[in-house]
Order: sequence, then structure tokens, then C-alpha cells
Amino acid sequence: MARYRRRSGYRRRYRNSTPKPEIILYAAGLLAAWRFIASQYFLWLLITLFVVGTVAIIILFYTEHQNRQKLLRSGIDEVDKMNGHEFAEFLGERFKANRYKVTMPPRSGDFGADVIINQGAYRAVIQAKRSNSKVGIKAVQEVIGAVKYYGAMHGIVITNNHYTNSAEKLAASNDIEMWDRDKLVDFLAENNLNVKELPKEGDENLCPQCARLLHLKTGKHGQFWGCSSFPKCRFSKNLK
Repeated sequence: MARYRRRSGYRRRYRNSTPKPEIILYAAGLLAAWRFIASQYFLWLLITLFVVGTVAIIILFYTEHQNRQKLLRSGIDEVDKMNGHEFAEFLGERFKANRYKVTMPPRSGDFGADVIINQGAYRAVIQAKRSNSKVGIKAVQEVIGAVKYYGAMHGIVITNNHYTNSAEKLAASNDIEMWDRDKLVDFLAENNLNVKELPKEGDENLCPQCARLLHLKTGKHGQFWGCSSFPKCRFSKNLK
């Protein structure tokens, strides 16, 4: 009886020592992975990943370099050091370079306009906000009043920062144009780069659709006149 029990215990131990299915699958997976690594397909996969990664890094560095160069051309770092009055004067000079007639209202009693620009029949009032934080709804309210007071066709708020949600909503409902930091950088960089002939007063330099100034632009087929309010207005005409 004792002899039979010993044999039964041996058989149980033998059955328990049989490899489990999980271990077999794990070993098969390792073997398949090793064969794949040793194959040519894995080599081509490594080469592809290396090429794609290298191209992505080059594009990233190129984009950062282009953005940095645009910032340097724009002089936005200098703008950040200005006070409010200096910023308004600075914008006035930039618009003069674009053949606008510029009027600077008195610093006190300006009725919401820091800069007034005229080009033919077009008149716009600008509220200049050099700020270290987001610009709020007050700036929009001031330029809305300035549009009515000065009989302007258009109101613009320009800042070196960004805007609060409430300011953007009020501006959208009153057709006020909002230039944030990105828009300002583009404007300043373009002015620094584009040393070209701009339209003179008396020429047909106003958009017939929205009365904004037409800018000389360069496209795939050469230079043409395009509306400065693009993409809101897509008017364009060929050079004569």
C-alpha cells in the first residue's frame, strides 16, 4: 500500500512539472522576435525610422530658426520695453511707412484713439495697448467710442500681448479688428523686409469691396495687388 502511494506521489510531481501554455507562448514569442531582428526587414525598419526621425528634427530646427529670425526682424523685443506712449508713436511711424497719413491725438482727451490713420477715403482709429498681460474689454469699448467720435470706417486694437475671451467676443460683435502679438510680429517683420514701392495717394489703392488698403504682394505668378484685410476680403488685381 505504501509502495503504491509513493508511485502516485511521483506521478503527481511529474504531472506538475509539465511546462505551462503561457511559458510555451512566451518562448515562441522570443524566438519569433529574434528571427525578425535577424532578418533584413528589421534592418530596413531601423533605416526608415532613422531617416524619418532625422527629417523631423531638421524641420523642427528650421521652423524654430525661421520663427526666431522673424522675431528679430520685427523688433518685438524692443516693443516689450516701451511704455504706452512710445508704443503708439512706434505704430504711427510704421503706418507712415505704408503711405498712411497718421494723426496722433493728444495724450489726454483722445476719446479712445491713440493713432488715427487715413488713406484716401479710408480712416481707421487704433487703440495701442502695450501690456504685460492679456488686454481686457475696456480697450475694445474705448475704440468703439473712438470710431463714432472720429467718424472712422474701422477700429483696430493692437497689442504686444493677447486678449481675454470677453474682449474678443465684444470686438467680433462690433466689427473691431484685433491684432495680437502674432499679428503684430507679422506686420512689423513684413514692414522691415518689404522695401518696395507702395501705392501713392490718389492712385486706385483702396479695395473696392471693403475700402481697405491694397498691398503689393507676391504670388506664384508674380506680383499683384491684394486686399490688406485678407482672408476676410479676397479681392486682388493684377499689376498694370
